[in-house]
Amino acid sequence: MDRSEKMAIWFAVLLMVSFAGALVYAFFGLNIRFPGCVTDRTPFTKGKVIQRGVGEYEVQYVAKMWAFEPAELEIPVGSKVDIYLSSIDVNHGFQIKFTNVNLMAVPGAVNYAQITFDKPGDYPLVCHEYCGAGHQNMMGMIRVKPRESSLSGAVPESDIGIEQPKAEGQPAVSEASMALLNAKGCTACHSLDGTRMVGPSLKGVFGREEELEDGSKVTVDEAYILESIKNPMAKIVKGYPKVMVPMPMTEQEIKQLVEIVKGIR
Repeated sequence: MDRSEKMAIWFAVLLMVSFAGALVYAFFGLNIRFPGCVTDRTPFTKGKVIQRGVGEYEVQYVAKMWAFEPAELEIPVGSKVDIYLSSIDVNHGFQIKFTNVNLMAVPGAVNYAQITFDKPGDYPLVCHEYCGAGHQNMMGMIRVKPRESSLSGAVPESDIGIEQPKAEGQPAVSEASMALLNAKGCTACHSLDGTRMVGPSLKGVFGREEELEDGSKVTVDEAYILESIKNPMAKIVKGYPKVMVPMPMTEQEIKQLVEIVKGIR
């Protein structure tokens, strides 16, 4: 073995040691935890925030076309957050800006990451995996507040494991109806409680007069709802983006959706 070969071997060894040292430093020095797939949890369909202790939270994020649930989260600075991520339709990306959290939301799987928010500020959530026509509107927000600020969106420690209560005024929708709305992607763009999302809220929409993008007006009746399901781009409500695409569904499912929307008050 000549001198050049020995130098190449030693260089390779030093390079591998450097890489290993960088990983150890990232883990212990920078407190970076590597993401992974969780195999002992069943994929979930509803977002949930749970307070595990003082400054410790578990957030179950659901990715769907085209939103994250919960869409907004407010926590105090210094909080350690365990993030569990699942999808109910297609693959989505999940990145928390200004952090190293970068996950994939995969249907039928749960991915995990842990992060401690040491600095107050706004941390946007973005989808970095193309997931359809409304991909560019798929965003969320984590607001990290100073310690004296109150926490919004978390379940009290005494109620660990209990889902968040419905917002005041949110209409009662049966489990079967909600399952159909979720399965067909309706709740990804349309809220049920009046909250503005990618598309108009479904709360009280039946019988309401809406102004369209061309300046004309239309009354939301059965015919309009039916047309909007089959051909979403036909009549766009003013102020909303042209992103909705037809979803595959049977005539029976379409009829069920029309009746569901009519009943959301």
